[in-house]
Amino acid sequence: MQEWLWRVKAMLGRNRLAAEKEEELRLHLEMETEAGIKQGLSVDEARRRARLRVGTVSEAVESTREQWGFPWLDGTAADLRHALRALTRNHTFGTVAVLVLAASVAINTLVFCMLEGVVLRPLPYRSPERLVRLYDASAERPKFPMSIGHYLDYRASASSIESIALYTGRDMELTGIAKGSRELTGVAITSGYFQVLGRTPHLGRTFTDDDLRRGVRHVIISHRLWREHFQSDAAVAGKVIRLNREPWTIIGVAPPGFQHVGGDYRSPLQGETVDIWLPLALDGSEQGIRASHYCNAIARIRDGMTQTQVRQELERLAGNYAQRYPNFGQWSIGIQPLLSEVTGRSRDVVWLLVAAGALLLLVAGANIAGLCIARSVARRKELSLRHALGANRWQLTRVGLAENLLIGVAGAVLGLLIAAVGLPVLRQLLPPDFPRAHEIALTGMGALFATAVAIATVLLAGLLPAGGDTSMQSQRTTSGRDSRKLRRVLVAGEVAVAGLLCAGALFLLRSYQEIGDRDHGFNAASVLTFRLRLVTPGGDNAKPYELARLYDDLRREIAEVPGVTAVGATTNLPWSGYDENTGFAIVGRPVNKDDSPGGRYQAATPGYFEAAGMRLVAGRLFDPLRDASTQPLNVIVNDELVRRYFPDGKAVGARLALWGKERQIVGVVAGIRDYPADLETQPAFWFPLAQVEFPAIFVAVRSNSQVDPASLTASVSAAVHKVDPELPVG
Repeated sequence: MQEWLWRVKAMLGRNRLAAEKEEELRLHLEMETEAGIKQGLSVDEARRRARLRVGTVSEAVESTREQWGFPWLDGTAADLRHALRALTRNHTFGTVAVLVLAASVAINTLVFCMLEGVVLRPLPYRSPERLVRLYDASAERPKFPMSIGHYLDYRASASSIESIALYTGRDMELTGIAKGSRELTGVAITSGYFQVLGRTPHLGRTFTDDDLRRGVRHVIISHRLWREHFQSDAAVAGKVIRLNREPWTIIGVAPPGFQHVGGDYRSPLQGETVDIWLPLALDGSEQGIRASHYCNAIARIRDGMTQTQVRQELERLAGNYAQRYPNFGQWSIGIQPLLSEVTGRSRDVVWLLVAAGALLLLVAGANIAGLCIARSVARRKELSLRHALGANRWQLTRVGLAENLLIGVAGAVLGLLIAAVGLPVLRQLLPPDFPRAHEIALTGMGALFATAVAIATVLLAGLLPAGGDTSMQSQRTTSGRDSRKLRRVLVAGEVAVAGLLCAGALFLLRSYQEIGDRDHGFNAASVLTFRLRLVTPGGDNAKPYELARLYDDLRREIAEVPGVTAVGATTNLPWSGYDENTGFAIVGRPVNKDDSPGGRYQAATPGYFEAAGMRLVAGRLFDPLRDASTQPLNVIVNDELVRRYFPDGKAVGARLALWGKERQIVGVVAGIRDYPADLETQPAFWFPLAQVEFPAIFVAVRSNSQVDPASLTASVSAAVHKVDPELPVG
């Protein structure tokens, strides 16, 4: 250890040591010269003999310099200086190699950032490995949203769970502010939500069970909203804001940087900025809390318990509840790690990109190896001369490796710059529902990965031609033949890998084309859509007929816009990821305990199916007169519901028992997949909007084929504001 420390000190003070050594040798030389003069020698002869004994000062300094520092480091520095001069002289080779390497490094760095941010990095909560998502499960629906009834049962009886919570999306409008209104991303939660995730509020408190009653208007605001809208007011708790024109009292502020769980359908995405958290009301009729499945459930496993133990206990409890409540379906339990549920299918996409990036890196490495072979052939005379002067095989190999090391460093730096510029672009190109997109960032690990990949690629590529080029065979024809063989192998490898990449690209293009050619059940051409939050003066207690009257005014004004051929509204548009479900019974059919009929439920107005271009299969569509709030309760179903629960196809006229009321099926429309790439549709049905209390709606406006729907935006917005100037259009 002392020798290493001495070498480090000597290396750092090399100039000082050289000066001291030179002065010492000069004094010694003068002493030897004086001794010779005293013996009767001439000055020149005495100096000559002194030099023979001591040597020249420069030779002596150089001979001792090798004992200072680390000789191998000096040799490496010399090799790098020589390589830099060589690359400067032949800048074409260096430029091409750096650009090829930088492109592949940038792509692989972006892919690695996705892998690290989406798949490898733990969720930003306390002990994330103990977090799970829970589902109501049946034979047909292994992952079904949980009912409030099941949540209450598990919370009361499951000993293997430390805490459990429900949540669902519920956006609101912040009204009564200087700018008119502001749309807020909201989530309705139960009292255990923050406890499950292991976070405490920055100010105030979280919800208790007393807050989870209908009519209680308490709200927790995000740290960002508190900072921007309330100027970080420490006394914000207790203040009143107006949401959807109703007063709500602030009881707390979420911690800074707090991220929503996500990974589900009916709530914001994981990491998306949530502005407010509202209480999820738990009181209601037994029919309401057990028949409706629209909540996402998360739980924290008790420390020391395994998922298998939790599953066994919850399955036993679910079986008991199914016997106790036979009229609400035979539900079991589904349990999955939260991280895998958040990432979902995107995990496979990321790993596919990792494989593609690795293949691309192989192509880049083969290209650089080919450049190195051409470079070594061109400088064969130089290497032969070095060999003749005494350079061994390792010394000759170091010449090429030094050049490749410089290329690797330059490629890594340039690749990192390209990746840094490309990251915001990548996040913009990702689908809106891509999980954890906000966590894709260029971290220190990403920079280390890029540097390691770049240097390893060029060094390995440089070693391929090194063996043949440094052997200095006497017959150049044999050496040239070996180089040509190696180049042919590299070209063949490049073609093979490029073929794999092209085949994968063609497969993806074909899949995309097949998705586009499918019958999606609706026609989006010539359709303008926008979102409205229909809030009447009655607020949360608004009656269906009040909403229907407001909609009728909107429909009348929008229909008068030139170019509009149909207008309608619904609670959710196709491909929006809507997944609120409920069970039902078919009137007149015995209850099958092994089957739990259910489907996605939505609401729509007359004109919506025409505006959305949804195909009528049987029966009729909603009508303003026959489906008003005072008329018999009706429902329209999709063909997938008919296929599953009406094998004879005779669904029109049948009656469904829904939420304690009977509704008659008056029409059947073509099914729509949840997402374009889904292979199957799910059972679904639509209520007349005038008969239910669903105030948040989307409006679809169909124009004639000669009118660009985007050109109607201003006119439609003006028509909406003619009905209500405070209604936001988005």
